[in-house]
Amino acid sequence: MKRLFQILMVIAVLVIIFFQYRSWQRHRAPEAYSYAVDSTIDWEYHNPELIRRYLFAAEEVGHYGRYAWSKHGVDVLTDSPTDPESSEMVRKYHSIIAETKYLEARLKQSSDMKLSGMSASDVNRLENGGTGSQQLLSMLMDNPVLARVSDRGALVYEIQKRLLELGIELPVDGIYRIETEAGVRKFQENEELYPSGQVDRLTLVRLFAKE
Repeated sequence: MKRLFQILMVIAVLVIIFFQYRSWQRHRAPEAYSYAVDSTIDWEYHNPELIRRYLFAAEEVGHYGRYAWSKHGVDVLTDSPTDPESSEMVRKYHSIIAETKYLEARLKQSSDMKLSGMSASDVNRLENGGTGSQQLLSMLMDNPVLARVSDRGALVYEIQKRLLELGIELPVDGIYRIETEAGVRKFQENEELYPSGQVDRLTLVRLFAKE
């Protein structure tokens, strides 16, 4: 009887420790959820509201990731949940990241253009399509590629969704296959951009700025 009591006590202690650990783990949201603000963006961008949106979005990435983890136990970085509620949390987290990266790319592009000698008004004019094809092609050569064939993830998914919204038919699965490359190339041709089929900063800005 005494031995049975001891076994039950050990089990009870282990159960208590397990639940305390789960509670501690939930309130210890991974630091990886945080999004580091890029210090090289254009802090004097001609539209200050865009900077505000970028900073808010970067903060929201970490906030939402920690919320999903501490309140619902969903790790939006590694989980592949099958239930609709958790799947929606993971999708929303990566959607916030995609929005943040888009704003960051736009502000980073402005910074790069100013470093090349352009003024704020030049940047504004360029973003609204007021530039010659040769100047545009020159700028594209300096724009690093953000997405290309074989890439996968949230950014690719948001690019595919946006192309579909603009009437370009393609699968929306987060995987950059030849169908996505063809869709990007078609968009670039429509926008009179260099049709590389790859998404550089300028293509990303045009894509999400397109009404």
